[in-house]
Amino acid sequence: MQLIRGVAGLRGRSPGCAVTIGTYDGIHLGHQALLARVTQHARRLGTKAVLLTFEPTPREYLVPADPPARLTSLRERWRILTPLGLDTLWLLRFGETLRNLCAEDFAQLLVRELAPSVVVVGHDFRFARHGEATAPVAGIFAVQVRGVADRARAGVASLGTRPTIGGTEALLEAHVFDFDGDLYGREIEVEFVARLRDEARFASLDALTAQMERDAADARRILNA
Repeated sequence: MQLIRGVAGLRGRSPGCAVTIGTYDGIHLGHQALLARVTQHARRLGTKAVLLTFEPTPREYLVPADPPARLTSLRERWRILTPLGLDTLWLLRFGETLRNLCAEDFAQLLVRELAPSVVVVGHDFRFARHGEATAPVAGIFAVQVRGVADRARAGVASLGTRPTIGGTEALLEAHVFDFDGDLYGREIEVEFVARLRDEARFASLDALTAQMERDAADARRILNA
């Protein structure tokens, strides 16, 4: 595992990598599951697995008078992380510049320095200034679905609250093209390939159905399916 410090230290070294972001203090079982997932993605894509972390930790910086106790020092984290399959530990100094990045600027930082293919984070992950941004953008996507057959299958997915039928809870619904089977109880993986459009409210279910058919056609064209 290679240690790289600084904003520009990784530029051009790991394009298309799989990256996970966080403090990773203690490397508990949830951390280990995320690290296993990011290394799996990296091996599948034939690229590098990267952990982006911060020093000092954001909480230490934001509450200097009463910082939370650490479970592990940076040296201890390095020792624990070394056998877990990561290729690179990218260490950024957390200060006013990083703290005040808006969500768009933080995302651009990742794109500029890493150009990642996959970003793996926990369900409660927040980032950017005041934790203003949270994991996925609502919309309709062309996707690849794994876990339904012996290979990835193309599909179209909706991520959002389903406003046309008055939904309030964010849900991910995926339609797998040319597949007939029962997937209830199965664990699958949905890879977002391209965003087709924003989520929208339609005047009727017929209008929604017609748009879903157009979305499926667009996804098939993008995915060559």
